[in-house]
Amino acid sequence: DRGDLGDGTSGDSPARIVISAPDYDQGNIRVSEPGQDYAGRYACIWDGGTHPNWVEYQLEFPVGADYTFHVLFTAQQSRPVDILLDGTKVHTGLRGVTGDWGTDHAAWEEQCTLPLGQGVHTIRLECASCFPHISALRFDSPVPFPPGWALRRPGLEQRRVREAEDRRIQAVKAALALINPKAL
Repeated sequence: DRGDLGDGTSGDSPARIVISAPDYDQGNIRVSEPGQDYAGRYACIWDGGTHPNWVEYQLEFPVGADYTFHVLFTAQQSRPVDILLDGTKVHTGLRGVTGDWGTDHAAWEEQCTLPLGQGVHTIRLECASCFPHISALRFDSPVPFPPGWALRRPGLEQRRVREAEDRRIQAVKAALALINPKAL
């Protein structure tokens, strides 16, 4: 259980996507589940030891709209994060300070408006040094979602297969970089 993400509003909005930050697609960050480092009330992602810190989410948006993007995070000091949409930087956010690194002090902060067409988009968060401790992402749409629509995310096994393939690709690239074409 990653903690009730409570979205900072009353009631469920039919036009809202809330995703736990550890439910990412790619990245070089560390995950703490409740009871582990920094994660009290909520799970979180944080510095994985390689900089820049980055994480990507490939999400399907059911309607085209200007989505308001919010992040649930905690930070004892400001660690601004670049927000990229489909590879283009659109905002620098997560500037707030909650007074502590533990997720018991996490708060929702509005980041920016993202103009998104219907379909799959990649949201990337990137920080030159260490991330603040991020627990969740929220996208609010002024346009209602189709009845019965639900966000589909890859399962753990699908993620592990994809991560193994990514590691193999990186190993091949590293091996190719070592080849001296003049020696051939």
